[in-house]
Amino acid sequence: MTVLLPSLEMLELLGKNKVHIVDCHMQVGSFDQLRYIFVSDCGLLNLAAAAQLELFRSVQSIRIEGGDALEVVFDLEGLKAKGEQAEVILGQLESLEIHYSSNLMRIWKMVPKGLQGFHNLKTLQISYCGSLRYLLSPVMVNLLVNLRDLRLVNCEMMEEIIETGQGYPEIRIMDDIVTNQEGEEVIVFPRLSRLVLFNLENVTVFYSGKCGLQFPSLDQVHISNCPKLKFFCSGPLCTPKLERVNTSKDQWLCMRDLSTRDIECVWMGDLNKTVQHI
Repeated sequence: MTVLLPSLEMLELLGKNKVHIVDCHMQVGSFDQLRYIFVSDCGLLNLAAAAQLELFRSVQSIRIEGGDALEVVFDLEGLKAKGEQAEVILGQLESLEIHYSSNLMRIWKMVPKGLQGFHNLKTLQISYCGSLRYLLSPVMVNLLVNLRDLRLVNCEMMEEIIETGQGYPEIRIMDDIVTNQEGEEVIVFPRLSRLVLFNLENVTVFYSGKCGLQFPSLDQVHISNCPKLKFFCSGPLCTPKLERVNTSKDQWLCMRDLSTRDIECVWMGDLNKTVQHI
């Protein structure tokens, strides 16, 4: 049976025990107008098999709340990356939010080198995902060229934001990390302007690898209730626009404009020194 929903713009699924949004009977074009997906308190959630994610090529926003059985959001095993028939995955997605998914282990799994996709993602918000230990691999960072707002809140098992390879050996780390003009290897977040790390009781570092980190647009940072965070990164760090770090312990401030002047802030000259002081 062929299923076509070419005019569907919004999909909301609430309180379903087992959800598989896309199956093998759906054709390209089935969701051409779909812009928004909202899933709440669904048990065994599976958005789509890797080969069928192209059906969501028009989706701009995905929000997932609850779902204790959810362990992986995007399992990309088997996707073609470089070469002929390379697939572009969720190229229109601008916002991804995942909240209260207590067993979530990975957002992206088996990311192949050379993958095309997620390049329009601007907002990434994760909260109350108690089993998530790492957020991004260097491969994914290389894709998120338009990411502007990154917030991690109340993820008690989070250890490191960019994993270095030891945590998930099956995740393939890219061989061609960007180099700067001096030939040094760097990981760049070109448009990230806002970063929130709040109540991450086990996070020890943003990135522990040897590559440098560059945040040319970063000017709003909120770091609070991260008792094990002793430094931001081990390699060179560049944040030319950052002049202070918000350290307020009020969680609602995570949603505020951090550029306002009526909040508690610290600045010790650079981000690494500031983190050590917090």
